[in-house]
Amino acid sequence: MTFIRKKSSTYKWPVKVSYPVDEGRFEVDTFDAVFKRIGRSEFQRLADSGDTELIEAVLVGWEKVADEAGKELPFNSRELRALIEDPCFTRGVIRAYLNSLDDEKKQT
Repeated sequence: MTFIRKKSSTYKWPVKVSYPVDEGRFEVDTFDAVFKRIGRSEFQRLADSGDTELIEAVLVGWEKVADEAGKELPFNSRELRALIEDPCFTRGVIRAYLNSLDDEKKQT
């Protein structure tokens, strides 16, 4: 099959966020991230800068993110910064982004 360079600068990808709950169990919530395609050198620079910088650069939208009352949260820098403070959210986004770059990983 011929390699075709993609012109789209973004793509949707599922994110699983696992939260610890009672008795050593986890509750899993999901949402759809909109990730921005970046080059290898930019990825390396961002990865070296830390999780916050990487997420702020590659996560450019989301779907199915709501507050505790069920109200949809708009994607904006204020909401993103608040969620980045949650280590479970950060871990889920980083894992999903890295998995999106590795087609050898089995998606479940």
